[in-house]
Amino acid sequence: MNSKYFFRGNDYSKLYDEFGTVELSKCLCCNSNKIQNWVEFQGFKADICKKCGFIFMNPQLSPTGLREFYCNYIGETRLNNDKKMKQRSFQYKMDVEILKKFSENGKILDVGCSGGYFLKEIPNSFEKFGTELDPFAIELAKENLNVNSKNLYLGDVLKCPFSVSSFDVITMRGVIEHVPDPRKTIKKISSLMKSGALFYICATPNGASFSANLYKKDWNLFHPVEHLWHFSAKNLSLLANDFDLKLIWSEYPYIGTPYENINEDLNLINKRVEYNKHNIIDNTISPPFFENMMSLIYRKL
Repeated sequence: MNSKYFFRGNDYSKLYDEFGTVELSKCLCCNSNKIQNWVEFQGFKADICKKCGFIFMNPQLSPTGLREFYCNYIGETRLNNDKKMKQRSFQYKMDVEILKKFSENGKILDVGCSGGYFLKEIPNSFEKFGTELDPFAIELAKENLNVNSKNLYLGDVLKCPFSVSSFDVITMRGVIEHVPDPRKTIKKISSLMKSGALFYICATPNGASFSANLYKKDWNLFHPVEHLWHFSAKNLSLLANDFDLKLIWSEYPYIGTPYENINEDLNLINKRVEYNKHNIIDNTISPPFFENMMSLIYRKL
């Protein structure tokens, strides 16, 4: 066993040694082969595309390894953290309020629906569907949602049984950065959407944020196993445009969210700026901050 893949106190070496990695030679968004190292540490490496600024883990855990990693993701990482569950619950409501400004009813599919918590906040004027990889999470979704069990699919959206051109809204909340192949995933999602339908991406890290570039491996949203891709609105739109999806709205939630603590957050950011200026080593994890997260809405042409 190589035993070198460590991140914030967790040893992922067994997972990587058993299931292997995949390496990319070009940018997923713009197809450029002009990529260079962005950060490297403790067995992990992230690259950046010099043309469009897309940041991605390279190499990254294989799709088989990722399926193994996510087989009990919610039970191991979320349900035992009451504070984060309460914060997410509040944020779900905020994210739904945004959606309601653009759509009030129809068929909605939440890709990576987890325990159904986000779908539960969506008005019942929508007919709700979901896909999820984690068997435990899908059982929670069945308990949380008053929907036909056929509306919830256990497995990758790429293999879901739902009809083409059947959905009015498709959502990915904190999901696009996790999937092994965003290009194939967005292509599939586009095929499931009606003409004029909405694709709502939210709670997604913004790789072009100030904090990402200031902190790099210490950015609070950087996770080499979970977050394979760090899009910006610009480079994600390059990918979405290939599948007839046009960006119609964007926002970067921070002020008013349950994660905001502006005075403390600013102090920490200013401290890190000074440390970087003077080459002082500081492994403090970044706080929530402006433009860390992005919410995007695309319309199917």
